[in-house]
Amino acid sequence: MELLLFGAGAGLSALGTLEEGKQAAKEGKYAQAQKYEEAKATRKAGQYESREKLKEGQRTEASQIADIGAKGSTLTGTKLLTITDIAAEYAADAKLIIFNAQTEAQRLESEGDYARYLGRSARRASRLRAATNLLGSGAKYYLATGGFGNTQKAGTSVTTKVPGSRSTYTTKYRGTGGSSTDFRRFAASAGRNF
Repeated sequence: MELLLFGAGAGLSALGTLEEGKQAAKEGKYAQAQKYEEAKATRKAGQYESREKLKEGQRTEASQIADIGAKGSTLTGTKLLTITDIAAEYAADAKLIIFNAQTEAQRLESEGDYARYLGRSARRASRLRAATNLLGSGAKYYLATGGFGNTQKAGTSVTTKVPGSRSTYTTKYRGTGGSSTDFRRFAASAGRNF
């Protein structure tokens, strides 16, 4: 009966450990999916901001050309270079926005991959802890009882009659981790047969 209770306790402990690992793996997968969605949104936002920056540059360029035309000037020399420089700056800003969005998206994806890795690692660790729990519980039971087949428990007293006299002595079996044959040897050395 004790072995059954001991085994059930160890089994439930191992099962709980395995469930923790499964849950950690699920959470890691979920976190990865969230980070990937954030990365996707970041890329889209970057593309939108980049388009808006290019449109703003086109509006600024058109406004400058219209101002020059309204004043009756021609689009030559420094005026042309100034407008071209402004357009180039807006184009560079638009590329920088996309680059920054892409960098942020990659960072988010890396965080997601790391979360997934942590979840999988936790699941692997839970499997090892569960196996360790089972083996450790089995070893504790074995040491506590002197073996899986032993019916004598540690602390059992054996009373023996001293040969050739009427006196007896009592010795306690310590259950030092041997098998059931160890107890039989101990009992035989004390003059008892089991």
